[in-house]
Amino acid sequence: MKNTFELLRNQNSQHPTVFALQNLYEESFPAKERRHFQQLLTLLSEPDMYFFAVVAAKEVLGLCIYWQLEGFFFLEHLAIEPSHQGCGIGRQVMQWLLARTGKKLVLEVERQEDEQSIKRIQFYQRLLGFTLHSDFDYHQPPYQKGGQPVPLYLMTAEPVAEAAELERIASHIKHRVYERFYS
Repeated sequence: MKNTFELLRNQNSQHPTVFALQNLYEESFPAKERRHFQQLLTLLSEPDMYFFAVVAAKEVLGLCIYWQLEGFFFLEHLAIEPSHQGCGIGRQVMQWLLARTGKKLVLEVERQEDEQSIKRIQFYQRLLGFTLHSDFDYHQPPYQKGGQPVPLYLMTAEPVAEAAELERIASHIKHRVYERFYS
């Protein structure tokens, strides 16, 4: 059975879903792996950043933030409310996103350190066919100038065979998603 929900692009910091989105965003991601929410709201006007609320019956079920970059799309964050996890919503949102991006999608994922990170990697690999680039030494740039990079992996919807291409992707993400917003 398909879940019935809408994906609503949020381009307004006063939208009624903002409070629920903030709670989900801050509860779902450690501080070192996310922006300050007020900074995120200032990026709503960025033409290459897309912030979607996953909504059913006026209830926020999840969020999806992605960037349209040069030659690929970058999924910055995907989160589903804990009470709705395991219902297929995350998979459906990812299928929608893969169709929208023509499978030119890249994301960051935690390294395999615990059961949750292993499940997350398996979700992207087994259910969606992503390739894990565990041999590529990737570190998420810090969200704040002077912060510490976070060791993560890159995953791609389409396989990337050459390290030079992964370097180009990582460099583009670093400059377009992170460093250009340092204060």
